[in-house]
Amino acid sequence: MAGINWFESWDWAGSEREFKRAFGLNPGSIENCACYIELLTTIGRFPEAIALAQSSTERDPLSELVAGAYGDALYMARRYEEALAHYQRAITLNPQNADYQIQIALSYLQLGRAPEALKVLEGPRFEWSTWKAMTYAALGRRADATKILGKFTKDAADAYGISAAYLALGDKDAGLEWLTHGFDRREIPVTGVGFDPAFDSVRNDARFVALVARLKLPR
Repeated sequence: MAGINWFESWDWAGSEREFKRAFGLNPGSIENCACYIELLTTIGRFPEAIALAQSSTERDPLSELVAGAYGDALYMARRYEEALAHYQRAITLNPQNADYQIQIALSYLQLGRAPEALKVLEGPRFEWSTWKAMTYAALGRRADATKILGKFTKDAADAYGISAAYLALGDKDAGLEWLTHGFDRREIPVTGVGFDPAFDSVRNDARFVALVARLKLPR
């Protein structure tokens, strides 16, 4: 129910209420706490998210879910070096999880270490990914980034990632057009746009402000 309230209704209070109820029913659930960490991060309550991540790590130090959520909370709080350590720990616990590889690459990008980000994204799994396009943009390889983005059509599922890649290229119009597309289709990732550093370049743009307002994030 917490997930439905979050992803389908953008009902933040309702989602938090159900997470708290889940904890009441099963206080030791690592899955519950990892998801709750992500919710707190999404709505910008970083100190609470980080505190919950710390206590959850102490409860189950071998949980990849908690390690990844811990990284997300730190990443959105702009504590990139610390986030990187937790993402690396998560991928050690589950080397097959591509999401952790992506987050490691994004952390490197925010730290200005684009060559290391590109190395993380080597291989066929990421050959035509939006994250690789972002990395090429950071490296000044505009032609390579544009070539990847040219593969996507309006039916592409990852409007959020495409938007972030265009913004990395400095194309705010295309970036915001794709982000609007993601909002109109209510794609799950758009719920995280309120605090994602990939969108800092348009944070004061009226078009972006209007999109974030649609989420009705709690103040």
